[in-house]
Amino acid sequence: MKGLNTATRIIARILEISHWVGACIMAVLLVCCVFFKDLAAGMIAGGYTGEDTIYGFRFSLAGADGVSLSIPALTVFAVAGIILFALVAMVFRNVYLIIKTTEGKTWFSQGATPFQPDVIRMLREIGIFTIAVPIVSLIMSIVARLAAGPEFAETSVDLGSFVLGLLVLWLTQQFTYGAELQRQSDGLI
Repeated sequence: MKGLNTATRIIARILEISHWVGACIMAVLLVCCVFFKDLAAGMIAGGYTGEDTIYGFRFSLAGADGVSLSIPALTVFAVAGIILFALVAMVFRNVYLIIKTTEGKTWFSQGATPFQPDVIRMLREIGIFTIAVPIVSLIMSIVARLAAGPEFAETSVDLGSFVLGLLVLWLTQQFTYGAELQRQSDGLI
C-alpha cells in the first residue's frame, strides 16, 4: 500500500505541475491573442485546419477559408484552456494533499487517518472541480459559438466527469459519517 501511495503522490504532483504549466501557456497565448495577433497566429505554425478537444470543449481554430486561423476562436480556446487546466490542476493538487494528509505528513494533519475534516474538504473540492469541468466546457462552447461563429465549437457536455464528480461528492458524505464514527469511538477509549 505504501508503494501505491508513493506512486500516486508522485504522479499526482507531476500532473498538477504539468497542468499549471499548461494554464500558463494558455495565459501567454491569451495575451498574444489580445495584444499580438500576428504572434498568436505564429504560435500555431502553418494554420490549424482540424478539430481538437480540451476536457470536453470541442473546437476548431480554422478560419472561414479553412486554412487561416480564427483569432476570436483562438482567444476563446485560450480562456477555456486557462480555466480547464487550472481546475484539473486543483484536482491533482488535492489528490496529492489527501495522500500526504492521510499519512500524517502535512502540518494540518490530525494523524494518519482518512477521516479528518481537511481530507473531507479536499474530497468535496475534487467533486466540485470535477463537476465544474464539463460545465465550463459547455459555457465556453456557447461563448465560442457566439464570439467566433457556430462552426468553431461543438456544444456538448461530457457526462463522464459530471458523474465522477457526483460520485466523489457522495463519497464525501461517507467520509463525513466515518469521521463522526471515529470521533465517537475516540471519545469512548
